[in-house]
Amino acid sequence: MPALLKIDVSPRRERSVSRQLGQAIAADWLMRESSGRIIERDLAGPRMPLVDWEWIDAIYVQPDNPTPEGRALMRFSDVLIDELFAAEEILISTPMYNFGMPAALKGWVDQVARLNRTFTAEYKGLLLGKKLNAIITSGGNYEPGSYYSKMDFCSGHLRAIMAFIGITDTRIYMAGDTHDITQGKITMSDYVSKHAPKLIEAFAR
Repeated sequence: MPALLKIDVSPRRERSVSRQLGQAIAADWLMRESSGRIIERDLAGPRMPLVDWEWIDAIYVQPDNPTPEGRALMRFSDVLIDELFAAEEILISTPMYNFGMPAALKGWVDQVARLNRTFTAEYKGLLLGKKLNAIITSGGNYEPGSYYSKMDFCSGHLRAIMAFIGITDTRIYMAGDTHDITQGKITMSDYVSKHAPKLIEAFAR
């Protein structure tokens, strides 16, 4: 049974543009993969543990004898990594904050980019044969070739870290100018309707 790991980042819930665009892509995926299942990971849920000394101690210093707190941190990281291994395709829908990843997405990256789980000591990625589609929403326009594209430190970072852990089949869609919604120039529904067909075409295999 094929599986799609759907990762949502925005804390805006039903008011989130990225979440609504992600839902449109997930619905299209289910239409094409009628026997498939979706694994949902909401990064706006419980706060993502930070990589602190307890995490480093459990994962790298004494992984065979962690403290109870370290063991819990290791289990949480294992769950996130297991979700990646369980899916053939990954869909990340995220806003861009201050030209980069939101803290929740960076926290997830730090949990899943892990020695001997997703990459080797020789820096070889272990998550092979998977596909990543990512939607990045932003108030301004950061599409390649646009005036502000040089300030996009989100898509390149995401593409690089995913390649590092073995996921090189990546497509990223920049959904910009969401400030048109807040300024009343376009409704949320019309914005989603405008971009959803472009997303489906961009992510087509």
